Formats: sequence, structure tokens, C-alpha cells
Amino acid sequence: MFRESQSQFETTRIPACYRHFVMGNGTSVADALSSALDLDLRISGRLDGAEVLNALREEEIDKLAAQLQVVFEVKHFEFTLPLGTIVKSHAIGEVRFGGEAWALDAGRPGLHPAETMRRDAHGPNFDLLLAEIKRATRKLACRRLGFPQPVFIVDSEARHLLQFPPCQEAGGVVLQLWANGTEAPRFAAASSAQIIEFAESVVADMRTFWKRRKAIAIRAKEVRDLVDAVAVEHDAEIQLVAVDLSYQREDENIDMYVQYLAVDEAMRTGPVLDFLPCRDHITSEFYFGPFGVTRRPEDLAKLRSLGADGRIDDMAAAVATVAPGGAAAVFAKLATEYETTFEVPTGGAPMFVTLYWRDGTIKAEISMAGSLDWCRTELEILGHSLPETVIDTLPGRTVERIAELPFACPCKVERAESLTRGLRLRLQVGERLIHLSSGRIWDEPIRKR
Repeated sequence: MFRESQSQFETTRIPACYRHFVMGNGTSVADALSSALDLDLRISGRLDGAEVLNALREEEIDKLAAQLQVVFEVKHFEFTLPLGTIVKSHAIGEVRFGGEAWALDAGRPGLHPAETMRRDAHGPNFDLLLAEIKRATRKLACRRLGFPQPVFIVDSEARHLLQFPPCQEAGGVVLQLWANGTEAPRFAAASSAQIIEFAESVVADMRTFWKRRKAIAIRAKEVRDLVDAVAVEHDAEIQLVAVDLSYQREDENIDMYVQYLAVDEAMRTGPVLDFLPCRDHITSEFYFGPFGVTRRPEDLAKLRSLGADGRIDDMAAAVATVAPGGAAAVFAKLATEYETTFEVPTGGAPMFVTLYWRDGTIKAEISMAGSLDWCRTELEILGHSLPETVIDTLPGRTVERIAELPFACPCKVERAESLTRGLRLRLQVGERLIHLSSGRIWDEPIRKR
């Protein structure tokens, strides 16, 4: 669903030595520079752009290559590409090209839109992480914990985790941690140095876990005694009990997670998380279990009786129609996965859309550099300013009557305010029923009293 970069200039003019020089995560400098110049050509819109780029002298290419390496490796650095595109550092591994977010990927050449990159631990960086853990624990007792594997779980947010195998000496508890511990915007964008530092942190958790395994086992028994009754009552299964020690290595209390097999965020049978803080000393009298175990099964039964797979909000339904391959392709993906991301060409900066499940409803996130941003119920339209007297009249109008977007948006404005370079609109976003395989979307019947 994403455009592959096709170089518009003579890449053979980049000195051959840059094929052997690499960025912080192993990406070839030549490939990264080729992508950067392609971006400069598109963003600038200059008709003579290819001619200018192909006329670059070797010393100019040398300087650009050096600047590109620096901007991906340090903060607060910027430079200008030959056709005028400003490049600013954002985070290690991710850079803004004229406001667009582009990142390195350890497993692929060149640069890639940050919005389209996978967030999980995978590829060469994951191989490096495992190798560093193996090296650092070869003489440590915590080596018996084994090695982590990536896991994706959705509850109130998307959680890309790393989980170790259950440890019998710790009551069968699983050591887990967030996969974004590199501090890079995406795991694959992290530098080798960041991965090595992350591995050190993982090993620190492993050592703490092993040292406290008896206390963890005692706490795990308390947790299992608490959740077993809820699982039996609601016909759910307890998949595992996990602990994240990243923020409680020195804490006497041991907070834990319980992972049930119940009705997940996509209204399917899947993992459902619950967090049990130790400090609250929850008793069975006050423990009711997560929604996916206690309430969502009833909602699922109601949906099935209406012939629906779930719900979809108005913004997600609207933007799905402009997806490459149409809404049917998107809904087919969401029938088995928690989210899907696609790119919509606009003639200018591309628009990136992520459709995702939350509590049985398909929602949307939309971003278009310098032009558009949608999250939850707020739409920011940049470059579209209106007088305050007009802004006061916007509530009640549909977005389509206010601004031209790359898709039809029938949502009405609930509140409007001006920004320095545009508008912020809070919208009324309703929800309707959806049947994924047919693509049918319809209003939910009103309950009779």
C-alpha cells in the first residue's frame, strides 16, 4: 500500500565509497542520501530539480552525506538540501524533511515514512538485541530465563512487548518489558548503540527478576488466587501472569499483569490484559476483572444478533473509502488484525491513515505533514485560517463545508478555535455497526423502552 521510492537522478554519481559507509543502524549512506535527494525533488516541486541534482559536484555530495549522517545521530541539528528542503533532527533515527517524518530501517535500504514503519521488535536490530543479551548473560544465573520474543497486545493502547518464557522458579511468571525501550521512534530505526544500551537494561531486569524470583512466586500466587475465580465465573482462560521490572527494580511491592484469553478489543477471542498493583492490596471482594472478561462477551452477543462484527466511527468509515484497493481491502485486514496503515497520495505531502480497533470500534488516526492531523475527536487543518467572526459560526456545520480534504468528511463541528497557522475543530463523531466481509455499515437499532 506504500509507494516505493524511485530515484529521479543519477544515483551512480554518488561516490562508490558511500556504499560501504553506513548510518548508525547499518543503512548504507548512499541509499539514505539517494532517498533524501528524491524527497528534496518532490517536496520542492522544482521543474529543474533533476537537472540541479544531477549537476552536484563531488565535494557537494560529500558535504550532504556528512550532514545527513549527523542529522540522524544528534538532536538540534538542521541543514538545507540543494533544492531548498529544510532537514531537521527530531529523534535519533528519525528526521523531518520539510515537516514530513522519515526514518531509517535497519532491515531495508534508504529512508521510509515513519508512519508506515513497524513498531515491533524485529529484523537486524532484534537479532543484535538477542546477541547482546546472550553475550552479556553467558556467565550469569539469569541466563536460565531464556530469551524474549515480540508480542503485540491491544487494550487501552497498542502494546508492543517483549516476553520471556514462563519461569517455574518464579511461580510460572513471565518477565516482560516494552519493546520501545531504545528511545528511538521505531525499534528498527534505533542505532546499534541504542540497541546495545537497551540490551543492558534488559539484562538488568533479568538479574533483578532472578534475584527476586521467590518473592515474585509468592506475589504470583496471591494474584492467581484473586483472578482464578473471575476467570471461571466468566468462562475465560488465564494465559499468563507477567511482571515488568523496568520501573520497580528496587520496589518492595511487585505490580503484575494478568493476561486472559477472552473477548479482545477487536471483538474476537484474544488476549485481554489487566493490571494489578501490589500497593492497593485488592481483595476478591473488590476485584471484578477487565471489561474484556466481564462485560464485552455480552456486547459481542448483541453484535452477533444484529449481524455485525463490531462498530466503526464516522471518521474511520469516511477515510476508509480512499484507501488503495478501496474500503473492502482495509476491512479484510481488520477482520484478522488490530490495525492497518495505508498511504493516500494527494499531489503534495502524502496522507497517512491508521485504522485500528479500540473496545469493539474501528477508529482512525490521520496525518498529513503541514496540512492535516486527526486524533480521537480533534481535527487540525493547517494553512487554512479564518476570521474569528467566521470561526464563531462553524459549530453545526460539516467539515466538507469548511475545508477541502482528501476525503469526504460528513462530521459536524462541535467546537472551533483558531491556531497560529490554521484551525482546530472538535467534531461530533458517531458510531455505526459494521459487517467486515461485506463492508456493510448501518445504524444501530434504537432500543425500545
